[in-house]
Amino acid sequence: MLLFHIPELVRFLEEILISLVPYFLLQHPVLYSFSITLLLEKMPERFFFINVLLFVLLELLKGWSGFLLTIFMFEIYFYIKRNSSSRLLKIPFLFSITLPFILLLSGGFLYKHIYILKNDIRGISVVSDNLEYIDAVEMLSDRLTNFSTAAGVYSRYDSVVDIAKLQNEYAEIKGFFRPLVPNFIMENKSFSALNNSAMLAFFPDYRDDSSVDLGFVMYYYVLFESRVSDAFLSLFLSFFLCVVLSVIFKILSKNNQNINLLIFIMIFSLLYTSSNEMVFARGNIIILFYIPMLFLFGIARVKIKSVAIK
Repeated sequence: MLLFHIPELVRFLEEILISLVPYFLLQHPVLYSFSITLLLEKMPERFFFINVLLFVLLELLKGWSGFLLTIFMFEIYFYIKRNSSSRLLKIPFLFSITLPFILLLSGGFLYKHIYILKNDIRGISVVSDNLEYIDAVEMLSDRLTNFSTAAGVYSRYDSVVDIAKLQNEYAEIKGFFRPLVPNFIMENKSFSALNNSAMLAFFPDYRDDSSVDLGFVMYYYVLFESRVSDAFLSLFLSFFLCVVLSVIFKILSKNNQNINLLIFIMIFSLLYTSSNEMVFARGNIIILFYIPMLFLFGIARVKIKSVAIK
């Protein structure tokens, strides 16, 4: 396991390359791979499996695991699309009860090993014997909802609000530009938006580059109490970006089913995470920077319908 004990080296390289954050953000495959998959009319077959495998290995080596659930959901979507008449899809309560129940119980076995692996990569030692199956199921179920985090924030609501008031007055708006603007333009990036400062009420030494998902209701319940103007501007920015990105996605592809799913994922992420920085600046908006490349390499084409005049 010595291969995975490299957190010090990773942090050292991050400090060296921190001034190039916007550039490397654009090279982050997890930000656009799922969007590109849905925008394409046909899934590329050449080297597709190898690309997916390399993507999975890259994310695992970074200590992340949430992307596996996204891949699983995508596979279900494409299976339904290809096999709409399958008898398997006629199982009662398949997607509301049966499949989630099977996923949770079977996922407990897999998540135990993934949890140990990703923490080992992060330099955190987890003893396998101390992690029971039921613990893995509990942690997996906790990853599928933000209820526990929102409930914890509500239990210390006053402390969370007080800490949020101490942060930059427009931390949410500035946080949106933080990953997109180079350091020589935006020199101060050490402030904490609510998705980070909320955890300071529980862990005073909580890392400033970490984020939690509070949910839309709890996020703005705290934000309106602590920074009203920031809350209104953040809401407006969320609505504006949702509308603009939805229109652009619709224009880029004529496959309405895929685009509707992409828009649904974007809105769901907004309701689940609520941070414009995490949902848009580090997520969906990145696809806009790749539009010129889509046309340059022939992935996207402009089709002009000819009009015949008799």
